[in-house]
Amino acid sequence: MEYRLIYCSRNRIEGSEQQIAVEIEKILLSSRRNNEQQNITGALLFNGLAFAQVLEGPRSAVEAIYATICEDSRNSHNVLLETGDITKRDFARWSMAYSGPDNDGKLYQHLKLTDCEKDASGVAKRVLDLLKSVVHAHV
Repeated sequence: MEYRLIYCSRNRIEGSEQQIAVEIEKILLSSRRNNEQQNITGALLFNGLAFAQVLEGPRSAVEAIYATICEDSRNSHNVLLETGDITKRDFARWSMAYSGPDNDGKLYQHLKLTDCEKDASGVAKRVLDLLKSVVHAHV
């Protein structure tokens, strides 16, 4: 049985747009390398203010990666949106897919931490649906 975890957190990366982009690239390189080793797949959404991420794979590996993320100083206020067993991975082909600001430079305005705290399951569904639509559009 596979396991999925969805969370959101506040961005704590400071600096210019270019400095933030470099730090996001470091996160992606490390995530992709570590996830491949642990048989984890998923996707990361970043809007400049917050992160939302889906992690899929063996439960112990997903929970260990999430614990590491919670300790990472580049984010804070982690809110666990959803966890549970799944029958099929939604991001099976992606060690870590990524979606940032869209082509028009607009951010995903509807990713707000206050919503996460009020309606975690609703936000989890929106995050999952959004990431699936973005990622699958690029397959």
